[in-house]
Amino acid sequence: MKKLLLVLCCVALSGIAQADLLVNGDFSSPGTGSAGQFGSVTIDSWTTWGTSGWYANDIDSQMSAKMLATDTGIYQDWSATAGQSYDLTVQGYQTTAEQLSGDRVGYLTVEWYESGGAKIGSSLVLDTMSASDSDDAWVMLSGTATAPASAAYGRTVLGLSDTTSGSGALYFDNATVNAVIPEPAALSMIGLGFLALMRFRKKVRA
Repeated sequence: MKKLLLVLCCVALSGIAQADLLVNGDFSSPGTGSAGQFGSVTIDSWTTWGTSGWYANDIDSQMSAKMLATDTGIYQDWSATAGQSYDLTVQGYQTTAEQLSGDRVGYLTVEWYESGGAKIGSSLVLDTMSASDSDDAWVMLSGTATAPASAAYGRTVLGLSDTTSGSGALYFDNATVNAVIPEPAALSMIGLGFLALMRFRKKVRA
């Protein structure tokens, strides 16, 4: 009976988990070509701008998106529901040789758009990575944002920014977007698991 209870709890909790809304968030799937400079290669499901970036595998043998200047970045759109909150994450990596300096930071930003493509409000920077973060190690950037009224899709944007004389490069990898399930909904799903258990016990006793 204890094993059955554990299984049912796992089933209930599994319903709480949401599928990642991003495609190819780990940059493992190339478009045309393999590793190379932005502008000459594409990355499946992502859109790049600028040429100061690389589809690279020189950090840990896994593919990632490397940004070297503020005129370059990468983004992906994903379906959103107005009023729904979303958790966004991405990992950033700076090397000692190309450490971020000055006021340069790597950013994780979300933007919201209407179905016709009109942007809603301004870009929201959820998290940043700077020179004060660890070198030669992956660092998690994360944040939560709620889709405004009339939002049809969100956009995850990754890149670098500075306002004066910043320098340095940053790698991005393992980006995710997941819908946030309100706590009452999560508890109700667990409750359904226990209800199923009680019904099963009644059938067994009968």
